[in-house]
Amino acid sequence: TTSEFGYGNYIGAGVIIGSHSKLGSHTIIHSGAIINHEVEIGDYVQIGAGSIINSGVVIKQEVFVGSGVIIVSGVKIAASARLGVGSVVIKDVEEGQTVFGNPAETV
Repeated sequence: TTSEFGYGNYIGAGVIIGSHSKLGSHTIIHSGAIINHEVEIGDYVQIGAGSIINSGVVIKQEVFVGSGVIIVSGVKIAASARLGVGSVVIKDVEEGQTVFGNPAETV
């Protein structure tokens, strides 16, 4: 029922992190974000305010998640990807890819 946290992280007010989640180091999670159960987040990730990361999501290192983004369960976000503000991510995102929209598509 525990989660694991790296060092040097910033977790804003009202953030909820579910059990069995892993958070890397030097990661920023802005206020009001929800990280559900069994989520893995790499190093140097930034998650915008009000975002919802559903169960089983894997986010690799150096990913930017804009404010209000929703990532559905089981999606994998590869390193250095960028997810635009308000996007709904329903499929895996490749390394270095930028996605935006509902549903999120490559831009």
